[in-house]
Amino acid sequence: MTALSSTSGGVMNTFGDQLSRIRRNWWIVAVLAVVGLAAGVGASLLQHTTYTGRAALIVSSNGRSPDQDAVLVQGYVDYFNADGYQREILAEAGVPAGIKVTAKTAAASPIMLVEATAGDATTAGQAATRVAQGFRTNMNATRDSGTAEAADAVKAQLAQAQAAAAADPSAAAAAEISSLQNQLHSLQSDQTNKLQLLQPDGGVAKAGPPLVRNALFGFVGGILTGCLAALAFAAKRNRLVTATEIAEVTGLDILAKVPDGSADDPERRRILRRLAAVIATAGLPERSVIAVMAPAGRGTAARLSRDLCEVLRSAGGQVQFVRACDAGEVTDLHGDSGGRASGDLGRMQLLGVAGTAGRGAVDIGKRVERLRASENLTVIDASTAEDAASASALCVAVDTVLVVVELDEARAVNLEESTNLLRQMGVPILGAISVASDPGLNRRQVRSWLSGLRFRREQRVSTTGDRASQASTATESA
Repeated sequence: MTALSSTSGGVMNTFGDQLSRIRRNWWIVAVLAVVGLAAGVGASLLQHTTYTGRAALIVSSNGRSPDQDAVLVQGYVDYFNADGYQREILAEAGVPAGIKVTAKTAAASPIMLVEATAGDATTAGQAATRVAQGFRTNMNATRDSGTAEAADAVKAQLAQAQAAAAADPSAAAAAEISSLQNQLHSLQSDQTNKLQLLQPDGGVAKAGPPLVRNALFGFVGGILTGCLAALAFAAKRNRLVTATEIAEVTGLDILAKVPDGSADDPERRRILRRLAAVIATAGLPERSVIAVMAPAGRGTAARLSRDLCEVLRSAGGQVQFVRACDAGEVTDLHGDSGGRASGDLGRMQLLGVAGTAGRGAVDIGKRVERLRASENLTVIDASTAEDAASASALCVAVDTVLVVVELDEARAVNLEESTNLLRQMGVPILGAISVASDPGLNRRQVRSWLSGLRFRREQRVSTTGDRASQASTATESA
């Protein structure tokens, strides 16, 4: 027997099952995606445009490589970004409250960038310049003080040497004066560890709210959240949504995955033809009776049984379609309740199964035997029987049972109980058929309801107009 494997695929099947759950609850994903998109757009609209001013400082020491100065600049940056010092430097620079300042290095260079962010360009630019100048003055103050003291001492020595040379000019006095002048020049030109203004006004950059980025992040975040919510919702509902879950609950082979819908659907007919081939090769007796059971569903099993009979008859088989009911003996019909012509399926019948549990099971067995003798293949739609015990008694009398499970409708508990009961009664089960609900069914029902509503409204308007016309005619006659 050719059955669809329900346990192969491992991880791929599991991933496909999760996708199926998400696809069946797509509306949750759509709602949360829209919410996420709206949140991202709203966050962007609530943000204000900011301006960032920049100033640049540099350390360029005499006789030292730039990478050594870069280490010192990193220390300056860390000190600048300390919260306690920032409050101090902002107060000294006279920067208004609410302006954010920060420092960073330009790559691995000895250049220090001071940035100030504000709500307008002028304030941002001025704040960056003032803070950079204040920080430079602060850091260089101690060093400049020591250099000034050393320069004053050298100047005093130089004055004494120049006075002595004026009284007694000699080569030694001239050499001493020259040495002192060189020392003074070295002190005045020494830039070691000293911060210098490289660019006090480095311009202002405008930063608007990232609308596209926020909207994209919100949309993607909404989709991911929606997928998780859809999986949680599916787990909470405890409905079977994949063929793999049906196989795990029942232990049956999945004979086919049939889309629900019209019998004229080419895909549905193709799958039903393949299902008919599976039944034909199942090793059933020459004259067989098959019962179609459904633990839950909205007429799914009835439609599938009827369409399957049509496919079997179109292949040249002698097939009769029997629908189980809750009253009466075997009754000939000239057409079913759906208005289909009896010629489509030959002679259609109702099989009464009410009250056949217990000792009455022998009676229903005789009825099934009469059906078996009348045609080569009899398909009984047992899903319409309201009495579960009677339906089970019917299944005992047939040759095999097909279990139809409508995805997203049948519950795991009900399906497991039904299949376990059939096994306990010794009923041979050929396999399970999963039916995916027609995605366009709800849309068609809504359109039909709207059309009926519009027709009733027009009818009421027409009736009201006729009544008004009759009243007017009666008044004129009076």
